[in-house]
Amino acid sequence: MKVFEYHFNPKKINGWSFDSFCYEPENAKEKKLGNLYFVGETVSSVEPNFLDDLAQQAKNIYYTNKQNLGPEKKFQQTLKETNNFLQKKIKTGNIDWIDNLNFAALNLASNKDSSWNLNFTKTGNIKILLIRNNRISDITLNLENETADSDSILTQISPNKILNHKQFFGNIATGKLYQNDKILILTKNVFFAVKKQGILNQISELSPFSEKQLKKIFKKHKNIFSKISGALLLIIAKPEPKPEPEPEPEPEPEPEQKQEQKKENRKQIFEIHPSKIDLSSLKLLMPRPRLPQLSRLPRLLRLPRPKIKFFDKQKFANLNNKLKQLIADLKELPLLKNLIFIILLILILILGSFIFKSDERKENQNIKQELEQIETRINQAESFLIIKEDEQAMILFKKIWEQVLPLTEIENPLLKQEALSKKKIIEEHLDPLNKIERIEHAIVFDGTETIFTNTPENFEFKSWSIYNNNIYFLDPITGRILKHALLGAELKDLKLNNLKIWLKSETLLGAKSIAVDGSVWILNRENQIEKYYAGALQKTLKLNFFPEFKNPEKIYTSPFLPYIYILEPVQKRIILIDKKGNIKKQFISEKFVNLLDFAISSDAKTIYLLNASTDTVDTIIYEIEI
Repeated sequence: MKVFEYHFNPKKINGWSFDSFCYEPENAKEKKLGNLYFVGETVSSVEPNFLDDLAQQAKNIYYTNKQNLGPEKKFQQTLKETNNFLQKKIKTGNIDWIDNLNFAALNLASNKDSSWNLNFTKTGNIKILLIRNNRISDITLNLENETADSDSILTQISPNKILNHKQFFGNIATGKLYQNDKILILTKNVFFAVKKQGILNQISELSPFSEKQLKKIFKKHKNIFSKISGALLLIIAKPEPKPEPEPEPEPEPEPEQKQEQKKENRKQIFEIHPSKIDLSSLKLLMPRPRLPQLSRLPRLLRLPRPKIKFFDKQKFANLNNKLKQLIADLKELPLLKNLIFIILLILILILGSFIFKSDERKENQNIKQELEQIETRINQAESFLIIKEDEQAMILFKKIWEQVLPLTEIENPLLKQEALSKKKIIEEHLDPLNKIERIEHAIVFDGTETIFTNTPENFEFKSWSIYNNNIYFLDPITGRILKHALLGAELKDLKLNNLKIWLKSETLLGAKSIAVDGSVWILNRENQIEKYYAGALQKTLKLNFFPEFKNPEKIYTSPFLPYIYILEPVQKRIILIDKKGNIKKQFISEKFVNLLDFAISSDAKTIYLLNASTDTVDTIIYEIEI
């Protein structure tokens, strides 16, 4: 973790004092809780060491962890006890700081996956910003006006009223930081200056970041920073470098006096005291007489070596020939051949099984690593939700969903279950972002009315729509929209030569569906919705939501409906979007096994879905309340 503290003109502007504090763990137990960072400012009329006392008190509470709590729980407990500390200040009559305390507290605890758990809170007018991928997010928005109620800012303060004062530090926000993320904590004057002059954007665009470049920005805007007073604390998420092992010190040469002393000690160790010797335990060793050595034995003592003959060479050669003949005869036997083949086959199967299991273990290991990566990316996407970056969160969740989907089809039951579990978590986040409503128990509509239409003679069409006494036909083969005035005429009376070409365009080739509400809406072959008016293309709605289109088949709208309705049977759903392309709702159900068509009630509050019959399901009309 890299930390940069900047204090601008701490003595130039009277009336306010400020400071920043950074605390790192001092032992292994504290290391689990991570680092603490505080930035605060208050009026100078408050006791001189007020901010120091507040920061030191919070630090002592946080790192005193007798209950062995995790970082988040311990951070909550620290804020609670810090509130009690401030209440005691009030009881002593020290109340000048209440309207004038701007203070931010932040905790970072590292994880094994090179990420950091983030806990933070604030009171008063102070900003905490996150810079990720050159994007700036104000992560204190969720805490605005939530850390204290309306009684926390009083124009006239009396000690009796303040005794019931509520929390100064209330809600906390949590999230995750990843490598190269940056946290900026700024007092109010510094924030307004860097935001107004565009300095904040310059800081976010530093790539690669260096303190030298940051100082250049400050120097460039020296005239601005010379007029303001406040603090800026910059934290960059970087893993701590591993300490290099210290070389063992070489032994110092010993002085001669010490060496002599050691020799003297060694002498004393082996010194014998006659008065302490037990003579009864001694063994006397008698000297052995030394015998003369003979260089060689006399020839008469040398014995001849006996020659042992184990077997005759000729007999051995005959036996060897017989063995060779026996082996040759055995090879001619078909049974032996089959036996050798079976043994070889068994060996090949054993070897193949070993190789297969080795490959399977390797593949399972790769899947485990990918699931761990998916878990990390889920946490990252959830952090976008925390800071209200819903669009970024949805993009990332969609990518993760595509990554995890193939893993739900693997054979390993344990890994498959883990992949399905992660897929469910992703979908639980994607559903509200994409207005999805999953229907478990659809209502069956028992209507018996049948809609009957006749096809015009000698004419084939893909889709049609009626508007203002005109019927519009979509012909995707030739890329045309044909129009016919009804004026009381029935469909069976329509003639091909009476149809007029309303529009002909190559973009209509392969189009799937048409809907008319004054404008003409076309679902084209690229699964985009085009809007035409007076025969000209007005705009194209490029829809971006989850799940992505596979094969939508029908659209419908009318002048009296606020939405465009899109039917996609292959994904068992019907989608509602407004006429600007924003998604409003999706209805999905596993019961929609063969959707064929749909209709909308006149009050636009009910959808009727026609589910065609299959081998296992009869024809059903489902009723959905919007």
